[in-house]
Amino acid sequence: MNRAWMTGAVVGALALAAAALVVLALRPPTVERPPVAPFEIGVVAASGDTVWRWVGPSTCNADADVVQLERSEGGGPWEKSPIPLANVYSLSFSDGVHGVATGTTSKCARGVALTANGGRTWRAYSENPVLLDAWYTEGAIWGVERVVGTPQIAAFKADKKLRLKPIKSITPARPCSASDGVPNQVAFWTDKSGLLLCQNTVIDSRLLARTTNGSTYEALTDDRPTLGLDGAEPVIDIDVAGTESVWAVFAPGGGGCSEGQVRYSDSQGAVFSHPECPSRSVDIDEVLDVAFTSDQDGVMLALRDRQPVMATTDDAGDTWTEQP
Repeated sequence: MNRAWMTGAVVGALALAAAALVVLALRPPTVERPPVAPFEIGVVAASGDTVWRWVGPSTCNADADVVQLERSEGGGPWEKSPIPLANVYSLSFSDGVHGVATGTTSKCARGVALTANGGRTWRAYSENPVLLDAWYTEGAIWGVERVVGTPQIAAFKADKKLRLKPIKSITPARPCSASDGVPNQVAFWTDKSGLLLCQNTVIDSRLLARTTNGSTYEALTDDRPTLGLDGAEPVIDIDVAGTESVWAVFAPGGGGCSEGQVRYSDSQGAVFSHPECPSRSVDIDEVLDVAFTSDQDGVMLALRDRQPVMATTDDAGDTWTEQP
């Protein structure tokens, strides 16, 4: 073999190797996509034998597509459906078809989404009012509406395109005083009968107000221990069922339960009892939300090791049974 040719080949190979090393050195390092934030918050809704849930991070989530809303019918597997919200803060269904969700959009602005096919698809519009919490009854969507000044409770209807339109016959109300706090939770038995919870988390005060006509409200339970709605931790959700039953979910530590307590009222919220801590029945670290379909039957969404856990009750929340 020609020595000169061999020398040239070696030099050429070395030059190529050097060029490859230069290219590799100049190439920007591979940046791994940051993992989705751990499950931290969640909501659950139920109607009949259908349950909907959302669980995800508490911060605005750019990877919203991987923590979609889920639906389970008759205890079957969870089926994912896209929702135009990055985080979901409240979820309510009037039946197995019509539902409303509030939360944040992918741009981290507050948003609301509606469905008319059982949560399989959702629609959201930027011109919709900003609702901090919402509850869907047969004839209205009741929402805690963010407006200039103190939030107000207002009633809406969904048009054919699933846009929210105010019900003109119902005047928005602000029934709580400054010392009671601001409205942040709403739940209704019927189109006219429901509850509004106001809280001041700075001084740990709260007031539960009831309406029977959708317009005027009367004060019910406040933060007095004798009425059962006292506690240093805030109430993160209220739920109603039947004609009298109310449940209040306290944040972790509330009511002496490290995972959060679920308190119960059979008097439309006039007085609350203190059932056993949910962790006495199921192995959980944190209660996220509950949803009841009758005075006795309900579901609970919780976390264990930052993974969602579902449980059911048939005694109004006195005991719970974990579901697969």
